[in-house]
Amino acid sequence: MFNSQLLIVVLKWLPIVFFGAVFYFEVWLYFSRHQSNILNYKLLIIGSISFRVFYAVLLTISQYYFWSRDEFAKLLLKSPDYFLFYSYGRFWLNVLLSIGAAFVFYLFLKFLKKYRERFFKKGETKLGFLSVLIVGWPNFVIFLPLVFAFVVLASIFRRI
Repeated sequence: MFNSQLLIVVLKWLPIVFFGAVFYFEVWLYFSRHQSNILNYKLLIIGSISFRVFYAVLLTISQYYFWSRDEFAKLLLKSPDYFLFYSYGRFWLNVLLSIGAAFVFYLFLKFLKKYRERFFKKGETKLGFLSVLIVGWPNFVIFLPLVFAFVVLASIFRRI
């Protein structure tokens, strides 16, 4: 018999473990001296986007599974398009907003890099894109002001 408690634990910890590993490799790539870092950033970006989509699929299937085991929830499954809208609002909208926020932040960084090339090292725009993919939505709302605050503090510290 399928252990639903194990599935709940896996669904809870899977993104934390995955994005923790991606963050570890992101930091390692940033501080390493390898020339192929840009390619590795692209692989981490593709992996992060793929994981976000895979995780939304996994959550959707798991939600359907749990609802199909409950008598009241079966009524929700039978109502037209309810499950579709529920899974979109709970699982898929987060994926779309996370990828969209990361892409907008990437375009903003590319604009800044074009304006002042000296502010960026090679690959830092992709680093920013990947960082936003890791934090996701709605954590991006907190991440963005913190990043700019730390950049200002680092600039002041470097001036001193």
